[in-house]
Amino acid sequence: GRPGRVAGGTGRSGAVCRAGGLGGVQAREALNACRRPRVAGGGASGPSGAGSGARDTSGYPFCIEFFGAQLWEASTWPAPINDQDYQRWRGAMLQALDRAFFDARLARTSPFERRLLLAIAQDGEAARLRSVVARLGVSNGAAQRTILSLADKGLVFRPERGTIAFAVPLFGEYLRRRNAGGDC
Repeated sequence: GRPGRVAGGTGRSGAVCRAGGLGGVQAREALNACRRPRVAGGGASGPSGAGSGARDTSGYPFCIEFFGAQLWEASTWPAPINDQDYQRWRGAMLQALDRAFFDARLARTSPFERRLLLAIAQDGEAARLRSVVARLGVSNGAAQRTILSLADKGLVFRPERGTIAFAVPLFGEYLRRRNAGGDC
């Protein structure tokens, strides 16, 4: 699973959230995290857009909370939030997440670290080390040193031998959006 922390400030300090050793929140818990407070506050219950949010966030607590707050702000009280609402507001929520979370993390990287992150993002949210090295045309040692630096910044982790993954859901999608716009 994903690591239990995401680096916030610098290095290993400044955790945004800690999930302990439990990994991500399960889909049912994510649905309840979004639905229960709304119902308790007098909002309507019904088909929820939290299912799409749980899939997008991979059960990552910070992202669930962030998307939940964005959805509540965008929705009409007390109507339920459904999947169509979620899809309609998804772009705006991603832009807000980019500004509030991803931009600052990307700004802390060197040009070569950004190239390596983009090489991972070409495969999605994780990639085989061998493909990244081939794309960059660098030695395995140079890639490994950069991966360690990115791991210290809380941006990547090694879920298994030979694989590199982003430590936060949607980071690969963010990088692909930025790169398509020429901003990376």
